[in-house]
Amino acid sequence: MKMHRSRTARAETWTAIRNLLTPLLVSFPAASDQYRRSLTHRVAAFVLWAVIEMHIPLLMSDLFTDAHVRRFVTTNYTNPNTRAGYETVLQRFALHTTGEVLESRRANTSPAVTVYSRRELADIRSWAASRPEQNRLDAMTAVALAGGAGLRSVEISRVRTSDISISTDTVFVDVTGKMPRRIAMREEWTPGFLRAFQRRTNEPYVVKPHIVTAQSRRQLTAEVLRNKNVDRAKLRDTWVVDMLDRLPIRVICHIAGYSSLTALLARYEAFSKLDDLRIVEAFQDIMKAASK
Repeated sequence: MKMHRSRTARAETWTAIRNLLTPLLVSFPAASDQYRRSLTHRVAAFVLWAVIEMHIPLLMSDLFTDAHVRRFVTTNYTNPNTRAGYETVLQRFALHTTGEVLESRRANTSPAVTVYSRRELADIRSWAASRPEQNRLDAMTAVALAGGAGLRSVEISRVRTSDISISTDTVFVDVTGKMPRRIAMREEWTPGFLRAFQRRTNEPYVVKPHIVTAQSRRQLTAEVLRNKNVDRAKLRDTWVVDMLDRLPIRVICHIAGYSSLTALLARYEAFSKLDDLRIVEAFQDIMKAASK
């Protein structure tokens, strides 16, 4: 097995990396020589990035964390399939060499975050559209606001019909409250939302339109999403994680309704690129592009 020296690493750095990785790669139970070559290339690329660009100590326990692997694949690759494949390879290598599943450095303090697959999201939309007539419009609008715009349950309860605007094929939601903002709904959620919304345009609220008091609205909106088929927190988590792959983290902080980057990262550190990118001025145009 050969590890070709990287031109970006100093000789002593490359020697240290090679000495660490070579015995681990040799002992990995690869199914073929081709797989071992691919594994060697991917692991070496990750470790070089971690050591040279991120200045992470050359120790397996420091290098192979969920946060570092996630940051590497999202920073260097745009194709979702490539990201997933690269992440799987690195996870398997870490499990083989350390005997442990990758964990975030904040795994003991951060709340667990899980996300829905595309198939599961499609099932949720189907579930909402198949609800009994008296519940269908509430379900279709509520899941779209949570899964397509990342709103919290209490924020959904406040959305008035006047807070919805449509520009060509994009639905914009004006969120009110402590963290006011405008969000473009993800396009896969807009058809179902618009079908339901068109029957509510003359109503004061989008969800539970005839309930007036704020407390009752919060309770009943939560009930709409309290179902074995839907986890409202997981819906919002899925939206946030998806947006972290599309937009600068400071923009996500705003559109997700967080008061600071610290608060956002306390929950989503393992999924964040953590790039120090500038806030983009043409916010509405970027949000519209991100909804595609």
